[in-house]
Amino acid sequence: AAAEAAAAAEAKAAAAAGPPPVKKGPKPLTVGVFGLTGAGKSTMVVALNGDPDPKPTKTIGFRRHNMTIGGDVDVKIVFYDMPGSMQKKWEGYTTDVHGAIYVVDAAADEAQWAKSVAAYKKFDAECAKFVDGKPMLVVANKQDLEGARSPEAVSEELGLAGREHTEVLGVTAHPKRHTTGEVDERAERGLMWVVDAIKGRYDELRERVVKDEANREAEEFKAKLEREKRVFCTILRNKAFPEEGEPVECMSLEDGLEFIADETGELQEELPPVVEQICRLVNNHKVALTMCGGLKKPVSKKKKKHSWDEIIAYVKERRAEAGLPDEL
Repeated sequence: AAAEAAAAAEAKAAAAAGPPPVKKGPKPLTVGVFGLTGAGKSTMVVALNGDPDPKPTKTIGFRRHNMTIGGDVDVKIVFYDMPGSMQKKWEGYTTDVHGAIYVVDAAADEAQWAKSVAAYKKFDAECAKFVDGKPMLVVANKQDLEGARSPEAVSEELGLAGREHTEVLGVTAHPKRHTTGEVDERAERGLMWVVDAIKGRYDELRERVVKDEANREAEEFKAKLEREKRVFCTILRNKAFPEEGEPVECMSLEDGLEFIADETGELQEELPPVVEQICRLVNNHKVALTMCGGLKKPVSKKKKKHSWDEIIAYVKERRAEAGLPDEL
């Protein structure tokens, strides 16, 4: 509980500190680009960045594209090009974007279109807390193909009517497939809409990015602590004190005391009596003692350093969760 409170306090402090001052030069904008595989995300970004004939390829892993627009616009854009195969990881990249572009294949057959609609609605639900309120351009791509759904139809099916800070455009992302053989001016117009929307609320969005990132890190830290508790509990129940069979990976008390002294960098003869209790309560299990050592002498600066009394309380809590008594 103390560690969770410390993580929350750190997140609050980071958010309160606000974003770092903007350096001289083009304003840095970060834009996340999302959509299923084959929708044309990378093709559009690469085309907008000056490639007259981008080669559509499946995105493997996260890609970062940089673009600078000079003149009166004067911005440096970093695009987070997210592969459609990594939908579970999309949320982790939405905290530090100022705006988003979501690309759909408007000419997809009915089965693929149903998947596109489902994927967008999942994105909308799972990433809402980090995306809602930020500028979002929804691109109805492949308008050059027969039967492509109109921007109006896409907006209706994705439930975008009336959504604030959102624009839907029909686009042919690949320059060679556009009627002019050049970059679709609608794609350029859409990009400028995103840029202008972010610039118009730049300070507000920068502050939100800092807060969102701090909150996400605090949530991840809390989740990590909970995972560690579950692991500790499982070790006690299944390995240190199994209902059937012999304990595994457990040492003698003498070896356990020597081991935890090494883990914490303390002299064995100077360890307080409570450490012996801790060793007995975990049956001198090697991994459990390693975790206790990590509480006493954490590697991460984000983790609180625990006293031996706090560690024995932690162990007793895990024993209770494992259905074991407080004392042997």
